[in-house]
Amino acid sequence: IYSSTATTVVVARESHQYPKESGEPAAAIVVATAVMYLRLLAVVAIFNVSIFLLLLPVFLGFAALAGITAFFLHHNQSPDSSLTSAHAPENPLELSSALLFAMLFVVITTATHFILDHYANRGLQWLSFFTGFTDIDPFVLSLLEGNFAAPNQVIAQAIIIAAASNNFLKACYAWVLGERRTGRIAGAALLILAMATLGCGLLPK
Repeated sequence: IYSSTATTVVVARESHQYPKESGEPAAAIVVATAVMYLRLLAVVAIFNVSIFLLLLPVFLGFAALAGITAFFLHHNQSPDSSLTSAHAPENPLELSSALLFAMLFVVITTATHFILDHYANRGLQWLSFFTGFTDIDPFVLSLLEGNFAAPNQVIAQAIIIAAASNNFLKACYAWVLGERRTGRIAGAALLILAMATLGCGLLPK
């Protein structure tokens, strides 16, 4: 619920504490992304019901796909593949994360205003893609609270593209930080979700 990116980083690192045949870390990483889609829907519903309805079928579909994938990974493993170490993961809900979120919110809100004023819809698509490689929540909130002149369809597409690029980022984190099998499985699942989500975001209006 807090951050699928932070969860991916923490779980990828923790995957080295699991037996190599365990599918639990990969399942946890994919579940975090499934919840990301639902979290974004909840945030959008609070601020703009029209955009929420545009995103509802897309994000519900990808949340279900990610959830089914995680369920399969969780159950398709040996009974002895659970965590064997008592090592506790770090808490991602720390002050530095909150400060980073605040700074990103200011920077991304300013960049979004500038892009919409000078480059209109196409500029917003590029901004949404690159924003996904950081934290997409400030970007989504700035779009929903900014009273921009862009149509709801364009804003919905920007949110979809940002979610897609964020999945690309998490796939990289899983591959680089995770145990080899976890990185391969979770990375592939996130990459597929990323490409499918990006495809939906780039469909003609």
